Amino acid sequence: MRSCAPLSTGFVAAEHAELALGETAAVFAQGAVGLSATIGCGLLGAGLIIAVESVPARQELARRFGADLIVDHTQCDQVARIMELTDGQGVDAAIEAPAPPLPSRLNRATGKPARRDRRGTAPSR
Repeated sequence: MRSCAPLSTGFVAAEHAELALGETAAVFAQGAVGLSATIGCGLLGAGLIIAVESVPARQELARRFGADLIVDHTQCDQVARIMELTDGQGVDAAIEAPAPPLPSRLNRATGKPARRDRRGTAPSR
């Protein structure tokens, strides 16, 4: 029997990001939880979704399920690239889906005190 926990965890992470219609989001990693968070951000009306992923098959799934842009963290400084893609503004919300979570990366990607979430936990503000 398979669990639907990764799907619900990803959706909860997107909900905890408290995205307003048209805001930007970055989802770090596109495994089961991250992909679910990407889908959730799209359903919540994110205007731009940036998926951070290095595995080509996961990159393609992220595109198929709502990511507007892909950042391959093995090819560049992921946070610097996100800042470049957002004209130095950073994203409005960042969701960390890999293990172990790296909160400092979330803080740097938003470029400001912003909503962020690690695998469905309550966001830090």
